[in-house]
Amino acid sequence: MLHINKTTACEFFELYKGVLPEFNQMTDYIATGGPVVACEIRQEETVSKLRRFCGPIDPDEARMYNPNSLRARFGEDKLRNGFHCTDLPEDGLLECEYFFVLLQQT
Repeated sequence: MLHINKTTACEFFELYKGVLPEFNQMTDYIATGGPVVACEIRQEETVSKLRRFCGPIDPDEARMYNPNSLRARFGEDKLRNGFHCTDLPEDGLLECEYFFVLLQQT
């Protein structure tokens, strides 16, 4: 569990800059919304299973298509959806390195 400042949030979500219109709102929210819990999960097909478990990024869609998902149950809107879930297996490795190696060195 850690608190993330604006600079760290921008670094972590950098690949979404210019892709998600909510990038600035998202990084502001992560930087001011309270502590973040980072988890490394290992198993076969981790990303696809975790993405199903989290549900669609939009909690309204999650409630419609996957009502038992985390985002359906705990998300408020696309910005405050409750969970970040990596998109690709190789991104998961980078994200784990970011949280559990790089941030620990500062």
